[in-house]
Amino acid sequence: MGYCSDTAFVIEFDTKENASNYFEAVTTEVIKGYDLQCTGRYIHFHHDSIKWDTYYEEVRELTKIYERSLEAQGCYGFVFKRFGEDRSDYEEFSGENEPHEAPWESIEETRCLYLNIAD
Repeated sequence: MGYCSDTAFVIEFDTKENASNYFEAVTTEVIKGYDLQCTGRYIHFHHDSIKWDTYYEEVRELTKIYERSLEAQGCYGFVFKRFGEDRSDYEEFSGENEPHEAPWESIEETRCLYLNIAD
């Protein structure tokens, strides 16, 4: 399957209407099969096993959504986080429209280890 990442982003808006309008404007056929949702004042995406490389059209389309969100009416900001398969492969960044802050509390990150010990 190749190298995959656990990837998420959240975009926060001032109203449900502004979030919904932006969601409708940016949703394309290329990304309709992905878990991109609009819930209240938030647009959010999460995929736990995606090849996050701009070589792929769907990744380019999803990237445009959060990168261009700051230009949208009522956008407060966004947060993006990605874990790769390698422990050192991690990225996070945000964008915000002053005086608002990016919705950092919207994405919780955990890495878990489970032991499976048999006699």
